[in-house]
Amino acid sequence: MLLTLGLDSQFVMLETVVTAIWEEFSLYTKKWKHSKFGILCIISVVMFILALPMTTRGGMYVFMLLDWYAAGYSVMVISFFELIVVGYLYGPNRLLGDIEFMLDRRVPFKFVWMVMWIAVCPVILIFILVITALYQTDVSFGKYSYPKYSIIIGWMVGMLSIIPIPLYAIFYLLKEKGTILERLQKGIRPSPSWGPAVEPYASQYRSKMRNQHDVALVYTNQAMQYTAPCLQTPVWAESAVD
Repeated sequence: MLLTLGLDSQFVMLETVVTAIWEEFSLYTKKWKHSKFGILCIISVVMFILALPMTTRGGMYVFMLLDWYAAGYSVMVISFFELIVVGYLYGPNRLLGDIEFMLDRRVPFKFVWMVMWIAVCPVILIFILVITALYQTDVSFGKYSYPKYSIIIGWMVGMLSIIPIPLYAIFYLLKEKGTILERLQKGIRPSPSWGPAVEPYASQYRSKMRNQHDVALVYTNQAMQYTAPCLQTPVWAESAVD
């Protein structure tokens, strides 16, 4: 079970990094469109080299240090921000629509997924973060107590994956034009160019989003036509003004 669990986790994490790099650079040059396998090989070699120190006699001490700090707070904090983005900014309905687009079939139990993303999972993560902060202790391995400098290194490694979130937010607010509120409103909205980077999926996704926008516009116009009479000035009021 541990072997299959580890392999499944590696597949997902590695594919996420490879696909993100491949699609990002494919937008700027056509040379990257057929180089996904090369990117996979480069990242695999780099990860292999970085993992070599953990195979030495002191590797277990390095592993415990990274596991203690890098796999604790950072994962929960990033997961919490992801839930906020999905549940309150991007929208669970749009995410479910994206999943249905990729799977080419309807997602069952949509209401359950929405409740989990909006309420249940954020509350659970906050509870775990609070409990972890209250009962947090310095890393140790058996009877060995790590020196202070190694604990500082562990915290620095753990924060490396969290720091880019506020840094990019500050960079975006400084880069954009307009008032702070206008920049913030633009930053929390999905980009118009968001979607698959590879054809024909990119065109299909844009067509799907346009159709959804047209349907929403029709419903909005119908609602405005329905409520318009109650907002009009009564005839007796117009005659009184005359």
